[in-house]
Amino acid sequence: MSALQPALDHPAFWPAGETWRGWRGRRIRTFVFLIAVILVNYTLFRPSPVDIALTTAFALTVFCRQQLTVTAFFYYVLIFVWLLSLLSASLRFIDDDEVSYQMVKISFAVSIGLCACLVAVHWTSAHLHRFLQVWIGSTLIAALLGTAGFALNDPDLTWDGRAKALLDDPNMYGAFLLPGVLGCVYFINRGRHRWLYIGCLLCLTLGLVLSFSRVAVVAALVLSLVLVAIMNRQALLRTFLYGAGGATVLVLVGICAMLFIEGADDKFLDRFTFAKEYDLGEQGRLNRYIGSIAFILDNPRGMGLLQYEKLFPEPIHNLWISSFMNFGWSAGFAYTFLLVFSITLSIRNYRRTGDVICIVLMLGWLGIATCALLHEAERWRHLWLMMGLLWGVNPRNWPPRAVPAATRGAASPCAS
Repeated sequence: MSALQPALDHPAFWPAGETWRGWRGRRIRTFVFLIAVILVNYTLFRPSPVDIALTTAFALTVFCRQQLTVTAFFYYVLIFVWLLSLLSASLRFIDDDEVSYQMVKISFAVSIGLCACLVAVHWTSAHLHRFLQVWIGSTLIAALLGTAGFALNDPDLTWDGRAKALLDDPNMYGAFLLPGVLGCVYFINRGRHRWLYIGCLLCLTLGLVLSFSRVAVVAALVLSLVLVAIMNRQALLRTFLYGAGGATVLVLVGICAMLFIEGADDKFLDRFTFAKEYDLGEQGRLNRYIGSIAFILDNPRGMGLLQYEKLFPEPIHNLWISSFMNFGWSAGFAYTFLLVFSITLSIRNYRRTGDVICIVLMLGWLGIATCALLHEAERWRHLWLMMGLLWGVNPRNWPPRAVPAATRGAASPCAS
């Protein structure tokens, strides 16, 4: 059977709303959802295979006797506020075909998070571990394609001399790899199949480095150190050794890439600087951030999709600021609450379950969200997917023995 079997053998520990009738439907939906995680690798046309798979997973909800927690309900409220603000700010430009296309495209990307939240409401720790393993497999495919594309200078797998695999751009590709890197660190630290995950980590690190995404590389290093510190907080020496080893591996991977892959050395020198020409200057990214403040204060409704050229020659390249500037104050505050509560809820779930997988997934999402603060990420499927997953985690699906004594008798605010 599946990982649900132990729970089904012990009715007291069934996940929320678990019944034999609903279990089969949820099992099929989980399978389709995990297939979609693999298919995230290919986004070169619309609708892509991942879009079809996720739509199917969402549709299967009608056969799953779906439960809804209070936490998931508030996630839906915040998402709908953000999305309605986007639509409200942009409807006046609906005659523009590109605007209407982007409205549909972003709406679908956001719906992925809604699907992930519904799926995760019924998941146990075993499901989350399986999800992380599938994500690692998916990112490994992307890293191998990106590395091969860079080595062969394949235009279908690279952009501007940077690896992107079959994703839209190198920044999306780099952010997609981050949860896979952290997942490998987690499984290596647990000790099971350690050498397999070490090999995966090396491949993912090389793929990440060849994306030449500065924020993704820094986020991977910092968040990996944070995860190692959390998992080894009782052994500071081990934490230091892991951190030093990780930094050494990153440097060695970069050196090997420069030595053995043609063009890598020039790209390293070009990319790994604190600020590029498009970051500085009168119309650079940093000045666009500062210049947007006055517009945001004077325009609570927002300017709407693709109207940035009225103020700037390029998009704002920051999802948080973009939510305020393009979609209005309500979208900006909704996204702010999503950011803050995604972190606090994950920490709360970790404290209630004692399961480090809650922190691993939070850090993986946080890496993607950090990359979204420097890029146009409204259409990043993996951003919304991971966020929805965090809000769907339901501590009631963990057996009572996993709950700390201090909170064991307390009622869960996630109760349906």
